[in-house]
Amino acid sequence: AQADTDAPSGTHNFVVRVTSGGDTVKEVPLSAVISGKAVALPSADGKGGLDVGTILIVVFIGLLALLIILGIVVALRREPEEVAPIEEPSVPGGSKEYY
Repeated sequence: AQADTDAPSGTHNFVVRVTSGGDTVKEVPLSAVISGKAVALPSADGKGGLDVGTILIVVFIGLLALLIILGIVVALRREPEEVAPIEEPSVPGGSKEYY
């Protein structure tokens, strides 16, 4: 919830009543502290605030960057594999002539 733009600063107490079928199940006393003006970030719809699509895109780009960085780190830390020397095939009679 958001306070009205002309709400006075300070602490405001209120009670939340949980009802079921017209009967009050529980009452919870709460307080809200109003200080300064609320600042809303611009969104795609121009109404202010962040929309879910923008948040998901930012999270996706962040995870993609993390995955790329992790891949680079793993690739750089891997030890090079040892290459076995290539043995030339032996020919009966000890000749190394190839046809």
